[in-house]
Amino acid sequence: MKRIVLLVLITIIMLPAAVFAADEIESEVQSTLAITLSTFGIVFVSTLFGAAPDGVKAAMDEKTGKSSIYFENFNPSAFFSEMPESSSGTGLPNDGVFTFDTMTGTVSADQMGNMFIDMKYSGGSVRTMKLATEDENIKTFTANGKDYSYIENLLNVE
Repeated sequence: MKRIVLLVLITIIMLPAAVFAADEIESEVQSTLAITLSTFGIVFVSTLFGAAPDGVKAAMDEKTGKSSIYFENFNPSAFFSEMPESSSGTGLPNDGVFTFDTMTGTVSADQMGNMFIDMKYSGGSVRTMKLATEDENIKTFTANGKDYSYIENLLNVE
């Protein structure tokens, strides 16, 4: 009887953690988004100084004010490993945090601060990602065709 009571108590204690734990793919989706946004930010700044890396094209629509970075089989791990700052604690990604090998697609931002991502990835569990924000709200966020817009603090990545 004591064993049954103990088993029930342990089950009750462990159940909420097991039921509400984020699955591994959800964590990888968040990591892929964080890496994509970090890559966009650093590449965008480098293109402002005329140093767009291979596989990257930057464009700005003068009429709408929308800035876009086009990635073609871009390897962010190789890009960041060439930057000496990536190992010095500046917050730049380093090897080991990348959840994919290459990315192909577009990341854009308009004058209102809205973000748009339409990306395909190779080498990880996340194969496709689409994101659209409006003001501070996520309008659409899908990865591999599944909706992930319910994730709280999605864009507050550190």
